[in-house]
Amino acid sequence: MSLETSIDNYLVANAKNFPEEKIPMLRLRMMEMGSEEKVAAISGLGLKSPIVCLIIAIIPYVGWFLDRWYLREYWFGFIKAITFGGVCVWWIVDMFTAMKRTREYNFDAIMNYINSFDVRGGAPLNTRGY
Repeated sequence: MSLETSIDNYLVANAKNFPEEKIPMLRLRMMEMGSEEKVAAISGLGLKSPIVCLIIAIIPYVGWFLDRWYLREYWFGFIKAITFGGVCVWWIVDMFTAMKRTREYNFDAIMNYINSFDVRGGAPLNTRGY
């Protein structure tokens, strides 16, 4: 399978996890990687589900903080929890923005992973993974 086909297959399977307007840029950056092995490694990264984040954000009490923790925004989650979801205002806003924030999180995680490869094409400099 060619590099272009591998990238297209990955993007078709995961399009729901990324902002629609940023998929062309993601495709271009993946093409610049130049190796099917590196693209295959991206497939192993765990993407956060926008639907799961939305469900977490909707649930009363849990949505006051856990949706932020799901996206590794620990301080925001803590502040949101101790203010009871920003007296419910922040909680309501987050219900409407949860899916968008999750897609942005996934996009940033993939871009950070792609950018972590050194210029010689070796292993990623940061192997934390998301």
